[in-house]
Amino acid sequence: MSFRYSVSLQWSEEDEGFIALVPEIEGLSAFGEDPAEAIGELMAVAEDFLQVLAERGQALPRPRTMRPHSGQLRLRLPRSLHARAALIAEQEGVSLNTFLVACVAESIALQEHGHDAGAPRASEGARTTAAELMFDLSGDGALFSSDALVRPSSSDAFALSRSGTLLVQ
Repeated sequence: MSFRYSVSLQWSEEDEGFIALVPEIEGLSAFGEDPAEAIGELMAVAEDFLQVLAERGQALPRPRTMRPHSGQLRLRLPRSLHARAALIAEQEGVSLNTFLVACVAESIALQEHGHDAGAPRASEGARTTAAELMFDLSGDGALFSSDALVRPSSSDAFALSRSGTLLVQ
């Protein structure tokens, strides 16, 4: 059986080793002292799991596919939201694009990691260029690296719910 699923590799302080998992298949993971061992163990467990599903006639989870993205999209906003976002960006001294990139990056980080009280909110300063947005891959939920340029602001027109939904206040 061909294995065409995504593999995620994470360091576990608690286990002092690597945990490999298949995001498409909840609960399917394996441990290893090094990345190669964790992935090898995962491949063996995943192949067995998928074989059992196939033998039982159960539907196999769909693998994720990597689609190239251009980095550009057309976004339609209500006029009032567009005006408020443009005003905040102007007050922060950044382009509307830079402000919206910061909002989207924060929303994604919140959705993936939950709120990190130490991470700046997009509404607390959008003076961060797309190139300066850095995600911490260690899994502690940090949105920006310590060397990212973020200028605090009193502006608080936007907030993000825990699910990552943009809320206009």
